[in-house]
Amino acid sequence: MASRKSTKPLPIKHRNRRKSQEAVLRRINKIEDLKGFGAREEVVSSYFSTMYFLTRNRQAWGNSASYYHGPNFALNPEDLFHLAEKIKVQPGAKYEIQSETVLVARGEKHSLAILFKGDLYPSLNKIDFGKKLTLGGAFKYIKTEDYKGFVDVYALKVQPGAIAVDDERRWLLVVSSANERAWKLIEGTPPETLFVSDTELRVMSFFNWPYSSW
Repeated sequence: MASRKSTKPLPIKHRNRRKSQEAVLRRINKIEDLKGFGAREEVVSSYFSTMYFLTRNRQAWGNSASYYHGPNFALNPEDLFHLAEKIKVQPGAKYEIQSETVLVARGEKHSLAILFKGDLYPSLNKIDFGKKLTLGGAFKYIKTEDYKGFVDVYALKVQPGAIAVDDERRWLLVVSSANERAWKLIEGTPPETLFVSDTELRVMSFFNWPYSSW
């Protein structure tokens, strides 16, 4: 989707898309943030899915670094395309929409999407039979031991689809000399695999059967 840099407000359809996205997807940092997102719903299953993020990549002296570019994330890459016209392009930086594999804790109507950015070994002690592991409880199991900010948790009012392989696609922001902007799709070519850590598999197992310690 091409777009032109402007100081005018976003088109109505883009504003509506952003509001719609915010209504169904929220990053949460404390249990109070789960209000309205099914904190008391029982976790009925756990699996892997995909989320998309806008990233800024820099290279200097042979080194490269990649950063998430602000609070820009979505379940569908198309929901980030409108950001092209808003990005203040910095010299030497590349802007991409990239995918990340996330662990989903699925409730009855809502879900949590959990992005592991580093090693975390939470205590996953079993709960008593007859009790239920809720989305709020799942959030506490993860974040109470995340002292270094290795995990991002997103609350969803939808049920994201399950995946068996990673999405290797990415979209590169291309800017012409006339400042016209578009996203260039770069297809991934590696073998179809699902790269997840032992920690993610352990947490997924606990979410699916919390009556054992994992």
